Amino acid sequence: MKHRTGRNTHLIGAHCKDRSNMAAISEIANYFTECSIDYRRFWTDGKNLAMHYGYWDSETSELQDAISNMNKVLCRKASIRPGEAVLDAGCGLGGSAIWIAEHIGARVVGVNVCEKDLQTAARSAKERKVDQLAEFRYGDMRATGLAAASFDVVWAVESIVHTDDKAVFFHEAHRLLKEGGRLIIADGFLGKERFAFSKHQTAALNTIEKGWAISIAMPDEYLQAIGKAGFRNIEFKDITPNIMRTSRHIYVRGILLHPVALLLRALRVRTWRGLYNCAACTAQYTMFAQGCWRYGIIYAQK
Repeated sequence: MKHRTGRNTHLIGAHCKDRSNMAAISEIANYFTECSIDYRRFWTDGKNLAMHYGYWDSETSELQDAISNMNKVLCRKASIRPGEAVLDAGCGLGGSAIWIAEHIGARVVGVNVCEKDLQTAARSAKERKVDQLAEFRYGDMRATGLAAASFDVVWAVESIVHTDDKAVFFHEAHRLLKEGGRLIIADGFLGKERFAFSKHQTAALNTIEKGWAISIAMPDEYLQAIGKAGFRNIEFKDITPNIMRTSRHIYVRGILLHPVALLLRALRVRTWRGLYNCAACTAQYTMFAQGCWRYGIIYAQK
């Protein structure tokens, strides 16, 4: 009886976890379904569909240039070459995948849980005539269902932060990569442990996590989990100074859009997500400026 009870308990736990994962995926999909309109109107342009912070240096003068520059920096770090296979985990509107296909000539598969964004990505790839190199599929990046050892690079830009199961993703990335394959990540991280935050900083962090449907962790938590997944040559580089102009840009847009979000909520055109998205936009700048949040690049090899 004991063995049988224990087995049933395990199955119940597994079902609970499955339901929890499905709820989390649904929340992320709902966030992007509603808030992608904000990104499309105020972030992307006709040439650039990427939705990340970008990388500013001495030669960068415009936001769209910074976004393209981040793609260049990450491609260079991951040594992506023509003809290689790249998985864009959490591909958003497909901006990075299309950029890699256009500028490098690599084959890219983008995976995402937001159907609307996938449709936009596929349409854009066709319009840019790279649909033979860039394809987009619905799927959970933690369990893609794609063949093992089928990619040279796993690319994750501001996507892992949307899942609590970061360690699960690292194991999936390791499974998908060929021997010698590379993992490249660009994302936001905690600048210090949560217990060291003031009351106002904790409130700001909660605002960001709720507003952007994310879960932020320390860089060391990533590095340890990546190591446990079997990766080697693991590196972390803090590039916070290179994203601060974008952070300020997001802050200003958050302030400007807040009255609009309030009105649309009052008219029931948008849900509460629009308001929380604006609040997160303003809070993130404070967190970066106070050292509570950092932005970095992680590189690792299989």
